[in-house]
Amino acid sequence: MATQTFGYARSRPARVQYSGWTWLVLGVLLVGPLVGPVFQQIGWPLLAWVNWPLYLMGENACPQPDLTLQVFGYPMLVCSRCWAGVFGLWTVLLTYKASGGIGPWSTWLRLPELARVSVALLAFGPWVLDIIAADQGWWISGQAMLILSGLLGGLGAGALLLPYTTRRADRPQMGSRTHE
Repeated sequence: MATQTFGYARSRPARVQYSGWTWLVLGVLLVGPLVGPVFQQIGWPLLAWVNWPLYLMGENACPQPDLTLQVFGYPMLVCSRCWAGVFGLWTVLLTYKASGGIGPWSTWLRLPELARVSVALLAFGPWVLDIIAADQGWWISGQAMLILSGLLGGLGAGALLLPYTTRRADRPQMGSRTHE
């Protein structure tokens, strides 16, 4: 008498692929703020000419460039909140890639867009409130609060935006041709 057995294999999550532009932009956002202090530490006169526009861009992109962390005794190009926001973006990027876009991510993506935008805006709430409070002179937050509000804002922005920058390996892209 023959018996039949059924083996259930765990299905692997589909591979999530980010475009090269996504990796490049997030890489620049992660490493870029460190360039200024490193160039100042090296001390070459030519690098001072390169460094000046970098700090100028940081001051114009960051709402509070005077609240920076120090690297090698020199200020970073952006405040610690902005840099922590980049870590939030990287956290979302890596967890979404590792999960294959399934599990909590599939639930997140099934939510109505208005709900996802609302959650992302709520995640930015502490960031905005802290900037307004500092500008009005109500309080100046310490580095821990700056980092926490930046990380939270980065998580919100990443959860809202980064899933749209992916390609799933298990489905063809719009406009792509499949060869059979």
